[in-house]
Amino acid sequence: TVRYGGHTSCVEVEHAGGRLVLDAGSGFRPLGRSLQERGLLARPLHVLVTHAHADHLQGLPLSPALDAAGAVVTLHAPAAHLPAVRDAARALGGPPLFPVPLHERAAAVRFAALPAGDEPATIEGIAVRAFDALHPGGACGFRLALAGDGTTPDTAGDASGVVYLPDNELAAAEGECGRRRALLEAIAGAAVLVHDATYLPTELPRHRGWGHSSYAEAVRLAADAGVRRLVLVHHHPDRADSALDRLATLAAAVGRTARGAPEVIVAAEGMTVEV
Repeated sequence: TVRYGGHTSCVEVEHAGGRLVLDAGSGFRPLGRSLQERGLLARPLHVLVTHAHADHLQGLPLSPALDAAGAVVTLHAPAAHLPAVRDAARALGGPPLFPVPLHERAAAVRFAALPAGDEPATIEGIAVRAFDALHPGGACGFRLALAGDGTTPDTAGDASGVVYLPDNELAAAEGECGRRRALLEAIAGAAVLVHDATYLPTELPRHRGWGHSSYAEAVRLAADAGVRRLVLVHHHPDRADSALDRLATLAAAVGRTARGAPEVIVAAEGMTVEV
């Protein structure tokens, strides 16, 4: 994992008016160091959490962001998922798993519910809309768009939107009436889709119900939704650099067979994608 990295889910979204963080996996620790080096730890930090699994929260107690006196770190999740996110964050950030409880850290850690339904929230100048993902125990994806001059845009129709969907089992959508259609509506026309690609197609039969997709499924979904760029994430932990190089070649080949296929990028740690 020298070139692609091995941290779990954490993405920084930055624009001229502010920043958001998507998930607080182990990558949240180096992100905290980066914010510290840029002199940004004193500013409020907003983290959108897709679900309560440990690989999406384990970096929280390890981050320098929690050791900045007077700082405020707010974890946002849909109301249906917020209790599980809060409980998991407190468990990971306190005894017996971590020596100092979250409430005793220098920064204040807060939890906030995102609006239900299609109503977006505006956070740091970004309109955020959560939608359901297909993942055991419940999870969500996020659609982000610039909020503009104080108006609230329709994020589902914003061609500059970014969609983050790191844990999602597309095979499950095929068997449930309307689920794939709902996903297509949520990501339609996005400039960038960041999507789960944990498994190879040959690995899927052994992992039904595990909550993840293959690169081939992600490419077809992006093509069907008219997405311009697809960023494949949530790599299997056994996938070495050479295997991910091969995956990139295979994903591009699937794209060539799909009408309107997107540009496909295999995510690497520290990568920047401009929108």
